[in-house]
Amino acid sequence: MIAAGGAQGQTAAPPRLAGRLAPPAVAGGGEAVLLLDLDDSGRVTAVEIASESSSAIEVAARRWAFGLRFVPATRGGRPIAARLRYRVVFPAEPRPAPEPPQERPPLPQVADPEAGYESVTRAEGVSAEPTTRGLSRREASSVPGSVGDPLRALQSFPGVARPGVTAGDLIVRGASPWDTGVLVDGHPVPQLYHFLQGPAILNPAVLDRVELHPGGWGVRNGRKMAGLVEAWSRRPDPERPHLELEVDAIDGAVYASTPTFGGGSFAAAVRRSILGDFVEDLTGETATPVYYDLQARYDLPAGDLGDLSIFFFGSDDQLVFPVPEGVETLTGPGGERLENETLLTRTIVTLRRSHGPLTLSVSPAFGWDHIVVQTGADDLDYRLLTLRARADAAIEIGGRFTLRSGLDLEQQSFDFRYELPGIDPFIGEFPTPRTDPYTIRNAGRDGISLAAGYLELVAKTARAQATLGIRADHYQFPEGNDRQTLEPRLAAFADATSWLRLEIATGVYHQAPLPRDLSGDFGNPDLDLERTVQVLGGALFRFGDTSLEVEAYQNRLTNGVMGSGGVVDRDGNPTWENLTNGQTGTTHGIEVLLRRARRHRVSGWVSYSLSRAERAYPGGEPQPYAYDQTHILHLVVSIDLGASFRLSTQWSWVTGNPILPVDGSTFDVDTDRYRASYGEWGSERIPAFHQLDVRLEKDFPLLGGRARAYLEVLNAYNRQNPELLLYSYNYEESGYFTGLPIVGTLGLGASF
Repeated sequence: MIAAGGAQGQTAAPPRLAGRLAPPAVAGGGEAVLLLDLDDSGRVTAVEIASESSSAIEVAARRWAFGLRFVPATRGGRPIAARLRYRVVFPAEPRPAPEPPQERPPLPQVADPEAGYESVTRAEGVSAEPTTRGLSRREASSVPGSVGDPLRALQSFPGVARPGVTAGDLIVRGASPWDTGVLVDGHPVPQLYHFLQGPAILNPAVLDRVELHPGGWGVRNGRKMAGLVEAWSRRPDPERPHLELEVDAIDGAVYASTPTFGGGSFAAAVRRSILGDFVEDLTGETATPVYYDLQARYDLPAGDLGDLSIFFFGSDDQLVFPVPEGVETLTGPGGERLENETLLTRTIVTLRRSHGPLTLSVSPAFGWDHIVVQTGADDLDYRLLTLRARADAAIEIGGRFTLRSGLDLEQQSFDFRYELPGIDPFIGEFPTPRTDPYTIRNAGRDGISLAAGYLELVAKTARAQATLGIRADHYQFPEGNDRQTLEPRLAAFADATSWLRLEIATGVYHQAPLPRDLSGDFGNPDLDLERTVQVLGGALFRFGDTSLEVEAYQNRLTNGVMGSGGVVDRDGNPTWENLTNGQTGTTHGIEVLLRRARRHRVSGWVSYSLSRAERAYPGGEPQPYAYDQTHILHLVVSIDLGASFRLSTQWSWVTGNPILPVDGSTFDVDTDRYRASYGEWGSERIPAFHQLDVRLEKDFPLLGGRARAYLEVLNAYNRQNPELLLYSYNYEESGYFTGLPIVGTLGLGASF
């Protein structure tokens, strides 16, 4: 049966196996369901494991599948690219003792004849990243605290630090959140999560896969110097409609998809927070974030041009907190409304075509961001228009080599207006230190241009792969400041045995300063790029359905942005420099991930990170970085209780972040306030964090579909976790702001 269909009046025929290729024997035997991407010559270009199989089966299946050859699928008599679903049975390896000869295994059969195939092409045929960690939607549902969200569940993997209770940042290998890139269908987005620790801005129903690359990623992507998160949207089912509903005490969501004319398909999802409405009903005030998000994707086979997809998504986060009369805040007097709104939209168009060994992809994108902050003394309005375009090409040469190249272009245009409190000046002869409060006001329009090209060669054998690439970037900042970089990178892995894989990677990465750091009011428009050199090596051990991954890494930072008390000449006027490049740093550590496939009654993983993140100023000794967390431990266990019940738990233990302790204070009569005297940075830390989350879920049939009800309890033993050290006005007393107490939520989901 043809899943993708074709133009009206045209007939289509599925691909046919061109010859017999028996699956190899594997220790213990087993089976796997594969999704095979075929080009219009019948060559297998990509292999995806669609079933939960052992590591040995997955390795054997990939090697075997790339050796298959097919008579290509056709539409209207013309060859087309296609995707096949196959169930493959692998015989068990013979025992040392002589055994009767086994019958030759049959050819693989289509697992579900009704599933047919779908017309699809994919540019990513070979992975260039040595360390890729991902979760399926099914696995993500086993992680309490993630609310079934694969992007939230990434925080339980090694190398990912715990953000504060008021933040949804992704902190990878001790770097700041800004240092890690987030890509959706190959294009960057400025945020991954809704306000505070809300869910990801993308509904899990629209996601095909989510991958975390903590280090050593390839030259196809750049402009970040720590980790990389890639989220890929899911093509809607082109054969039959689908409907998914989800509601709990936090938010409600709906997802729907349907086939369209010409073999196309369309899907849309919408979600809105609910928790803020409960708070407003109870208190009469909206004191928690209210968020919305929307996604829509349209796919259409475009004939000789390839396959076309259009993906739109947007999110809107609003926080409004009325301050009662008579209550003073740090940002303004009582009676003010504290408001914060962040609006983000993206439209991504992707056209892919595969012809023989050549695969092409062209993807323009349009983005609009709007940030509004009004908190008494603060008034910020920032609008950003982003235009992007990617072009990627890959060609297979002789079956053992793949050559990739591409262009990555971006233009940012922004309008801004702000009225913000001035920063306390450095004590010095110039400029004259201010003792009265003052406000910085500014407004304007500017832009940033970015351009990059890359070239990458992948050499592979049946048991090894090496990737060598180079990337060139051009940065054009406001006021005519241009920067150029060259970034060589190398990654390789080899299967030493059927149960052991070894990997290494190294590379150079650059990153532009934050936009605010390039401001003449708060930063330095002459700042240079920051730079890291990453080195990593590791091993992956496979024991049936259990795997153990161990990786050591080191990231060295140079040219980091740091504060400056110097005075520079700008346009003939002496001006505070504010910021300069001079910080250095090193982050090194060991990560361990022990994982067992969900196909078993008891599954899950244990992840542990031991790391040290340090920063140093010129002439100074290295000190712990603000995001340094020495020990990070997550234990995630999922148990099938039978009768469609599943119990999942996550227990986490994390070292607290370093802080700057206060030794005492003095009263400043000029400013009428107390000024603190500080100890040594990093000599004290926030106490360690630990928490237990529990989720109980039940599946059951409903109206011809499936439904699930769940109870999720966060912080099950009500640990009062310290998050932030607060001081009294004169610094004589202090106390910890603690995180969330025990929180429970009921939820219901259904799919049809």
